[in-house]
Amino acid sequence: MFWNLINFMAIVYLLTVTPFNIAFSYDSFIFTLIETVLNIFFIIDIFINMITSYRKKDGEWEVQNKKIVINYLKSYFLIDVVTSIPFDLIPIDNYNNNPFNKLLRILKLPKVIL
Repeated sequence: MFWNLINFMAIVYLLTVTPFNIAFSYDSFIFTLIETVLNIFFIIDIFINMITSYRKKDGEWEVQNKKIVINYLKSYFLIDVVTSIPFDLIPIDNYNNNPFNKLLRILKLPKVIL
């Protein structure tokens, strides 16, 4: 429950701050630090989701690791991986002068939808 609360707060932060950063190209040390911590958090979240049991259609909890991993790979894994890539930390030629590179941050928003 605590992990889900932290995850929710991180997603709310991304939902509010990412569009602001894209629109106004506002970069500061504190935003970079927070986004780095969130990137690490979301990468850890991928591994936690790989070992977290889920409720099957018959109401029983699935606890077999292999089935849990397969279920996660078929459901949210791709979205979680794409939204966890730290695009702002990937060195790209002329990153600060190319406005398209700022738009890569928008790829984090699908996590909000799902």
